[in-house]
Amino acid sequence: MNFLLAISVPLTTFLLLFNVPVVKSQAATFSISSSAKIGDSAQFFCNATTTVLQYNADFMHNDNQIAKAFTPVVSGQSDPNTSVNGSGNQYYYKYTISSLSCSDRGNYRCKVANENAAALKSNSETLDVLGPAGAPDLTAPSDNQILNDNVTVSCESNVGSPAQELHLCVGNTCAKPNPPVKQVDQCIFTQTASLTFQVTKTTKTATCRVGSSSLEDKQTWEVDYPVDAIRLIPDVTKWTLVRGTKTTFECVALGNPDPTTMWEFFPETSQTSRISWGRTMELDPDTSGVYVCTANNTVGGISYNLTKTLTVTVYVPTTTVPPSTTKEPSTTPSTTTKKAGAPAAASTDKNKIIIGSIIPILIIIIIVIIVIILYKRRAKPTEIEEPPEKPRNNHSEVNMMNTKPDLVHSTGMEKKVPMYNNGFDHGGEDDLSSMEVTFDDKPRSRKPVIPISSSDTYNTTLPCV
Repeated sequence: MNFLLAISVPLTTFLLLFNVPVVKSQAATFSISSSAKIGDSAQFFCNATTTVLQYNADFMHNDNQIAKAFTPVVSGQSDPNTSVNGSGNQYYYKYTISSLSCSDRGNYRCKVANENAAALKSNSETLDVLGPAGAPDLTAPSDNQILNDNVTVSCESNVGSPAQELHLCVGNTCAKPNPPVKQVDQCIFTQTASLTFQVTKTTKTATCRVGSSSLEDKQTWEVDYPVDAIRLIPDVTKWTLVRGTKTTFECVALGNPDPTTMWEFFPETSQTSRISWGRTMELDPDTSGVYVCTANNTVGGISYNLTKTLTVTVYVPTTTVPPSTTKEPSTTPSTTTKKAGAPAAASTDKNKIIIGSIIPILIIIIIVIIVIILYKRRAKPTEIEEPPEKPRNNHSEVNMMNTKPDLVHSTGMEKKVPMYNNGFDHGGEDDLSSMEVTFDDKPRSRKPVIPISSSDTYNTTLPCV
């Protein structure tokens, strides 16, 4: 390297003195980035600055000439995909690839030369052609799978260049892909992945995707499993039904394929059963008996079934009794039935309870009424017994009403009782005055009532005694 630097200056001076053509500067550039996709176009530029006009440019791919471009002053036919612009000692050479392929990957440079001088190569650039990924091909079951079977799914895809990663998943379980393999003489990679799993009720979808792109393949399937659950709506095992009442029960079962449901009724008074198909059953309103619901399906050529039993007692009520139920979830058929006398015994107990509840209530009501009557009688004010009203003139021998007192006829009472003496010291029969005394006419009152204006004559009213 030091040797070249040492001789470069003398060599350049020699070439200029003797008029030898020299390329002062040359370079190769590209119109696109160092990476391009398959099918894109690419343009390569080679710029040259010289002291003479007779220069041409050779375009090299991996040190192999792929095209030649001549300046106008130089005789020669340029390649169709090349062009030259410029004049004097400055020229621009261009080489175009209209559609890139995987084989166009590699190193590119140009070489500027003159027939009287050695050719000088430019710097080189590397072009990487990217391969686009392709849609994945997923191999997975498309028909129904049986529960707990082992199934394998696989996927293969062109993951492009640079290689992306293949994602194969079933539910939340994903497979680790195999290393990518580059296709011969191509710039793309292929990758495969496989996954073996045990089928469950929720494993119904397989997905294969290339990297984070939208290139995806998905397949779904159904899972067949035997009937594994059965229940009645209402969910009871015994039912008490009033005669003549309509009641409907529903039998629900789970399985795939959907189970077939059958009802069979065994009357209490008959040896012959009755069969009906469907999920719903309307109970016989007049007959007690046992109802059996059977759910059946076939998986993998094997038949599976589950049963549910309902015991119904029909009776004629003496009083209004709500239907009684017994909660008892079970999948095992039950053949226990009630005895014929059970409803009558239940009715008798009910009557006893009602009578026992009414009698204490009546006793309490009677006691309350008696207490109220006694309370009212005690609260009534005591009445005073008044003597009957006496006659106003209760002395048969004294007439004091509008007549003078009879002083001649006397029994001596006038001297003992002043009220009978109405002479008032007037002396002399002829000079006597008479008066009337009015007493307060109230029971037991002896108080005389004297008018405000006195007169010579008073009327006396005896009180009532």
